[in-house]
Amino acid sequence: MKQANDGISKVWKVHKSSDPFYSGGKVEVSLDETKILCMHEDNVSIIRLNEEGVVTPLFKNDDIESEPISCFAFHPSKEEIVVSSQKSSVSHWSTTGEGCFRTFKAHQMPILAMAYDPSGTLVATGSADRTIRVWDVAGGFCTHSFKEHSDIIRTLQFHPNPQRLQLISTSDDNTIRIFDLREQKCVAVFRNHVSLPTAVSISYDGNLMASCGRDKVVNFFDLRQFTHIKTVPVMEELEGVVLLNEAHSAQLLDTIHSVTPKGMRAHVLVTAGGSGVLKFFKVTLNAKDSSAFEITALLHFPLSSAARHGLDLSSSSSANSREAEAASLHGVASLHYLPLTGEVLSVTKDYNLCSYSIASFATQLANNLTNTVSRLEPSKLLIGSQGEILDMALIPNPNANVGSSFKLALITNSTQVRIVDERFNCSVLEGHKDIVLCVDVSPDGEYIATSSKDHRVLLWHVPSLTAVAVGEGHTDAVGSVCMARSRASYASRVAFGASGGADKILKRWALPVHTFATVNNKKGELSKLVATHSVRAHDKDINAVAVSPNDALIASASQDKSVRLWRATDLTPVATLNGHKRGVWKVAFSPVDKTLVSCSGDRTVKMWSVVDHCLLRTFEGHTASVLAVKFVNKGSQLVSASADGLIRVWTIRTGECESTLDVHTDRVWALECLQTSEQEETTEASEEDAAAAVTSENLYFFSGGSDSKLIQWKDNTAAEEVTRMETAERNLVLEQQMQNDLRHHRYDKALSTALDLGHSLKVLQILTAVLEQEPKQAKADAESKEDLFTVDWSLRLDPYVRAFTEEQLDKVVTYLKDWNSNARHCYTSQVLLNSLLRVVRVEALMKHRVVLEALPALLSYTERHYQRLDRLNQASYMLEYFASMISLLPEESVDRANTSSRPVQGIDGKTYVSDAIEEPLVLFRDSDKTDIDSDDEEEEVVVEEVVEVIAAVAAPVAESAKKKARKSSEGDLDDVKEKKSAKKPRKAHA
Repeated sequence: MKQANDGISKVWKVHKSSDPFYSGGKVEVSLDETKILCMHEDNVSIIRLNEEGVVTPLFKNDDIESEPISCFAFHPSKEEIVVSSQKSSVSHWSTTGEGCFRTFKAHQMPILAMAYDPSGTLVATGSADRTIRVWDVAGGFCTHSFKEHSDIIRTLQFHPNPQRLQLISTSDDNTIRIFDLREQKCVAVFRNHVSLPTAVSISYDGNLMASCGRDKVVNFFDLRQFTHIKTVPVMEELEGVVLLNEAHSAQLLDTIHSVTPKGMRAHVLVTAGGSGVLKFFKVTLNAKDSSAFEITALLHFPLSSAARHGLDLSSSSSANSREAEAASLHGVASLHYLPLTGEVLSVTKDYNLCSYSIASFATQLANNLTNTVSRLEPSKLLIGSQGEILDMALIPNPNANVGSSFKLALITNSTQVRIVDERFNCSVLEGHKDIVLCVDVSPDGEYIATSSKDHRVLLWHVPSLTAVAVGEGHTDAVGSVCMARSRASYASRVAFGASGGADKILKRWALPVHTFATVNNKKGELSKLVATHSVRAHDKDINAVAVSPNDALIASASQDKSVRLWRATDLTPVATLNGHKRGVWKVAFSPVDKTLVSCSGDRTVKMWSVVDHCLLRTFEGHTASVLAVKFVNKGSQLVSASADGLIRVWTIRTGECESTLDVHTDRVWALECLQTSEQEETTEASEEDAAAAVTSENLYFFSGGSDSKLIQWKDNTAAEEVTRMETAERNLVLEQQMQNDLRHHRYDKALSTALDLGHSLKVLQILTAVLEQEPKQAKADAESKEDLFTVDWSLRLDPYVRAFTEEQLDKVVTYLKDWNSNARHCYTSQVLLNSLLRVVRVEALMKHRVVLEALPALLSYTERHYQRLDRLNQASYMLEYFASMISLLPEESVDRANTSSRPVQGIDGKTYVSDAIEEPLVLFRDSDKTDIDSDDEEEEVVVEEVVEVIAAVAAPVAESAKKKARKSSEGDLDDVKEKKSAKKPRKAHA
C-alpha cells in the first residue's frame, strides 16, 4: 500500500487487537476439546482451538442487559449453553447465534455451580441457598431437588458413565455427597476433608474417585462400595486434581519401566495448587476391590520461576512479602484433562491458560529428571488478560519481513516479561522478583533490558529467552531503562545503557554483550553489569530516559516538571528544558531531526531543539494527562496517548491533529511504532519488470494500557483515498444512470439506484412521481378520463415494495420515519406504509430492528395526520352548507354576493375580493401551502381562510335573508290587521 501524495497519515484503522477474554471464574473444555469456555466479566468467552484460538463472546452488546453471570455449563454434544445470573435465573442459549431458547427461575439465591449430564438432557444447579436441583432443560421443569447440604454448594459433577446417573457435589460444609437420580436420594457422604474440597476426579473405569482441598491432602474413594480408601498429605493447598486415562497412564509408566503387579490396576494422578507445581503420582489398587492400595510420587514440574526456586506461592510467610504476593499470581487456579489431545490444561491465577502435553512429561521422565527442579514449557499458552500494559518495545527481526511478522516485548504489571508475536501467541521471560516497569530492546534485536520494582536491571538474550546479566545499585524502584541506539556501538563493543527510578539517580551501565553467556549456568548465576557513572539527576522520581540516535546524548524526564540532557559518555549535564507545568511522563528523540519531544501531566506535548535547547512547538488538544509519545512516519508525525484513552496523531510541520482514535477505555501507557517495506507483484510479463518489484510502505503503531487491550493500528490513508475516489466515480455513474431511467420512466431501476446511493430525497421524488403520473397501461385500458381515476392508487407502490431487498427495506423504513414527520410528504408516506404492511409479512417486518425502532414515530405522526384531516373535513362541511344555501337564494342576492367588494386576504398574503370567489379553491393551492413549516400552523391558516370565504359569501346572503324576513314579518302584520278589522263589524252587528 502506497502512502498518500503528501506523505501525511490521516486515517488509522484497527488492524489487529488482543482483547482480554478471561477475568477469573469457571473454565470448561468441550467434550470434543475444540472449544474452551471461560467467564469474562458479565459474559462468557468461547475460544475455538480449531480456528487458531479465535475468541468470540457469547453475548453481543445488544443481546441482553448487563447482568452479572455467576456460572455456566456447556452441552456435551450440541452448540448450546446454559447460563445462570446472580438473580438466580437460568437461560438456555445457542452458541451459533440463534439466540435464547428459554429462561426460567431456578433458585432463590445466586447459582454457584452447574453441570450437564453426559447425555445432555439434564442440568444440575447448585445454589447459595444450600439446595441442588436437576432440570430437564428442553422442558424447563425440575426433576430432582436435594437439600442435604448445610452450606453453600461449590462444585457439581456427573459421573462420566451415563448409566449410573450419579451426581457428585462439594460444599462449604467440607463434605462430598453422591446423589443417585434413580433412587432420588443421597447414597454417600464423605467427611474426610477438614477444609473446602476444591475438585474431584473419577478414574477411566469409574470406580476410583480422588478429591483435593485446601487442607493440603488428597483423598481416595471407592465408588463401588462408597468407602474411603486413604488420605495422602501433599503439603500444599490444592486447587485441581486429575486422573489420567489408561493409555496416558501407561505411556508415562512405561517410560520409567514401572511394572504393575498382576491383578492390580495402575493410575497416574496429577495435582496442582498454590505452589505452581504439577505433581505426578502413581496410584495402584486392586482391580476388584480397594484392599491393596499404593501411591508413589513420580515427578514434579514447576510452572514458574518462583516455583523453580522453591518459593511457596500459597504462603504469605516468605521473607519478602512483596515477592510472595507477586509470585502468588502464578499459582494454579484449576486443572483440566484433555484425553483426546493428550494434554493437561492449567489455569493460573494471573488468568493464563497453559496447556502441557503428556508426551513432554514422558520426555522429562525419559531424561531421568525426576528429582531435578526444571521448568516445563507449555505447548500452548493463552493469555486471558494482559493486565495493565505499562510499556512495550518492538523486537527487530532483520531476517524476516516484519510487515507480516513481528515480536513485541510487553510489560504487564507483573513479574513476567511477555514476548508476543503477530498472532498474539505469547512466551514468558521470568527472572524479576517484583513488578516489571520498563523495557527496551537493542537495535539488532538480540538483547532486551528491563527494570523493576526489585531495584534491579536485567539483560535478556532474545534467541535463548534467558537472562544473562543483572545490574544492581538502585535503592528504589527502577522506573525507566534504555539501551544504545546505534548499531556501531554494539559492533565496536562500547554499547551502554541507562536507567533511572524513584531514587532520583541516573545510572550509566556498560554492556559488553560479547562477553555474556547466552544461557544460565546450573546455579542460576548471572553476569554483573557495571555502572560506570551515577548522578543525582532530578529532585523527584525519574519517569523516563532515552538515548539519541547517534548515542551522543541521554535525556531524562522527571516528576519535577523538567527534562534534562546529559552527555552519554560521562553523564555530564548539557541542558535543562523547563516549560511543563506538571510532571513529565515520557521523552523521545526524533529519528531524523535534532529535536526531542516530551509529554506531561499538563495535557501538552512539547518539541525541543537539541542544538539551542529552545522550545519549538507545543501540541495542545488532549483533555487529560499525556502519558506516552512516539515519532511515526519517518519522524514527520507524532502519536500521543492520554489518560482518558484517546490517541492523537499530529503533523509536526503544521502542528495540527490529523486523527483522534477512541478505542481504549482506560489510560494508555505504552506506544510503539513499526514501519515496513513490502514488495508488490507487477502485472508486466517481462523479466526486467518482474525483477523491479514495486515497493510499498506499511505504517503501523501499537498501543496498550490499563484496559488490557493490545491494539495494532495501520495507516489507512492511501486505501481510504482510493476508496473515496472509487466511490465518487461509482456514484457519478449511478447518478447518471438514475437520471436516464427517470427520463424514460423506468422507476423500478431508478428507485433501486437511488436506494443504493442513499439519496433519501431522490427516493421520495421517485415514489411521488409513481403516485402522481398515470401508468401507460392504465391509459391504454381506460376508455375515458373518468375510467383512468378508477385505478386504486394505493396499489401503485406494491410492485416496488415486493422488489426491495433486506438492506433496501431497512433504508426505506428509515427514510419513511423522517418523511412521515412532515405534512408535505404525508400522502406518499402513508401510501408507502400501507403498501409495506400489505405486501411484507408482519413476521418478516418484526425481524428488522429498524422497523421496531421506527414504529413509535410512525404511529405518533400518523395519528396527527388523521386528526388534522378530521378537523379539516369537519370545517369543509361549512362550505358545503353555505354552497347549498346560495343555491336557494334569489338570483338578485347571488348577483349581489358575487359583486360584493369585501376584501379577503389569501394564504399567500395577497388580497382578494368576493368577485374572485367563482373558483374559491384557488386560495388553497398546494404551491401556496409549501411556505408553511408546521402542521398546526398550516391547519390554522387554512381554517382562517375557510372562515374568511364563508364570511364573504355569507354577508350578502345574511342581508338578503334579513330583508326577506322583514318583508315576511310586515306581511304577517298586515294580515293580522285585516283579520282584526274583519272581526270588528261582526261584533258590532252582533
